[in-house]
Amino acid sequence: SNIAESRYTFILPAYQKNAFSCYRFIESIFYDCLPLIFDHCNYKEFFGSYNVDVNVLDEIIVNKNNILSKITMSEERRLELIKYMKEKLFDKEDISRGRGLERGSYFA
Repeated sequence: SNIAESRYTFILPAYQKNAFSCYRFIESIFYDCLPLIFDHCNYKEFFGSYNVDVNVLDEIIVNKNNILSKITMSEERRLELIKYMKEKLFDKEDISRGRGLERGSYFA
């Protein structure tokens, strides 16, 4: 997977206007690739269901005016955002035991 070898990926609007590419988002977080979401995607319901902090969400929402500043964030901050998202998306018990997050166990 190219996502496994990338630092960032873009989440573009889905073909259905009311859908969000949640599979791509989760896969990219799993592979330590920070997804940057275009502001015209339908993402609010997805992130609301995981209780993602709006300030964190603001850091990964992009538009034509801020895209460069987002892809030049520090590596430390990029990894902090990925860690935060992993804690929100994946089962905490599996994370603490190191189970279930091995490469290939979710996304082969």
